Amino acid sequence: MEPDTSRTLTVEEILRVLWHALPPVTLITLGSYLVFWGWPSAEASEWVTATLLLLGVYLVAIVVHELLHILPMFAAGIRPSDLSFGVRWREGVVFVHGGKPVSARAYRIILCTPGIIMGVLPAVYGLAAGNAFVTVFAWLMLVSAVGDWAVLRLIADVPANQQVQDHPTEIGCVIVQPETPVE
Repeated sequence: MEPDTSRTLTVEEILRVLWHALPPVTLITLGSYLVFWGWPSAEASEWVTATLLLLGVYLVAIVVHELLHILPMFAAGIRPSDLSFGVRWREGVVFVHGGKPVSARAYRIILCTPGIIMGVLPAVYGLAAGNAFVTVFAWLMLVSAVGDWAVLRLIADVPANQQVQDHPTEIGCVIVQPETPVE
């Protein structure tokens, strides 16, 4: 019997990771902002405008997040024809899958790129510049990347040169087993 090579998570498992990650991510981003800069002062109408703007930016950012997975996919040799996109509406999952194996090292980069570019870097900027809008956006993007971080943790023990491939239907990947010669 061939061993199970799937490394997948259910949405419920990702939500458990989210609830564990939420307090430290919130403290590091929003808590740090409040410590360094205090509560942002604004009129009620400015809060409404900023909230609506943030919602619009966030909806666009969800798409950009998925597109940012594609850049390292191309660098790893995945062609546009290998890609598949989708939304699992019931679960609130947006995804892009690469249809061919890549090294675990490349897969880790694919997983991390959106969280770093849209979460970590804006958080550093928002905290350094005292920009509440950017800091809240960064917090939202870090929280949105929790599924990527959970899969990253799931494959932590996989050697860097081991081939992995996006799971075709689940959240996670499949460890590609080398072909065994047929006798």
